[in-house]
Amino acid sequence: MGAAGYTHVVCCADRRESFEGIEARAARAAALEGARLSIVHVVNPSMLIMGDSQSGQPLGGSTESRLKDAESWLDECASRNPSSEGVILEGANAGEALCEWADKNDASLLVVGQREGDIMANLGSTANYLVRHAPCDVLVVHGGR
Repeated sequence: MGAAGYTHVVCCADRRESFEGIEARAARAAALEGARLSIVHVVNPSMLIMGDSQSGQPLGGSTESRLKDAESWLDECASRNPSSEGVILEGANAGEALCEWADKNDASLLVVGQREGDIMANLGSTANYLVRHAPCDVLVVHGGR
């Protein structure tokens, strides 16, 4: 355990372009602390049917194929950090799902990205929820750094 005392670092994964920078920060924090690293992605079942609210594009394919696609993407992320584990959660509210999972799995640090721009104006609903309700420390990372 490192100086900060983190034993389980959780990278809150989404599929935006800046995710690799967020993932790298989580991996560095875990390595510095000698902590376990989990990369956790929340799939909203209704988005699998209705489409992506950020892009407005229909996701297409069956729910099963979309879940398999998410699993493949998460496996790719986890492969960049061989000692990490990939976890897929299902939930309509990503923040709630992440907080519940973090509590049950003894997470000590959640690493989440912010939307581009001013942090207070663009924290994003998931990051905002985590900052207010997480059972552990939360590190909000600027995506591209």
